[in-house]
Amino acid sequence: MSGDERLLDVACGTGRLESLLRQDHPELDVTGVDLSPHMIEVARTRLPEDAHTRWYHGVLETVKLPESSFDVVTCNNAFHLFPEQQESLLKMARLTRPGGVVAIVDSCREYPQISALQLVVRLGAGQRRRILTRAELSTMLGNAGLSSLPVQPQS
Repeated sequence: MSGDERLLDVACGTGRLESLLRQDHPELDVTGVDLSPHMIEVARTRLPEDAHTRWYHGVLETVKLPESSFDVVTCNNAFHLFPEQQESLLKMARLTRPGGVVAIVDSCREYPQISALQLVVRLGAGQRRRILTRAELSTMLGNAGLSSLPVQPQS
């Protein structure tokens, strides 16, 4: 990153990513969206709103943001919780400027531990999760007009 990009973090949580990026890039324009009002309040405390920082409580599909306005759109360790994953990817694609990047970092079902976790959560009536395979995510990205890069799983 050069520091002059516009970043949107979907399911931003407490704003930790934005805070860390700002340490190296003080002028980075950041926007965070999260479903939890508590997480947004923590993010606002961690990194107060100003001309280069905005926080929104809500789901991405309902937050009013200008299309084609972000250089980078991220979603870290939360995509599996999205009830409408394809719709969310379509919105991310619309919000990303031509030539921009959408980066999804999440678990994938190829790992036996992740498949076991998904089964335990379903049986325990915990959070609803839809953990995808890399191929499923790649198909969804393509359906949203985004291309995926091959990623090697970490061991």
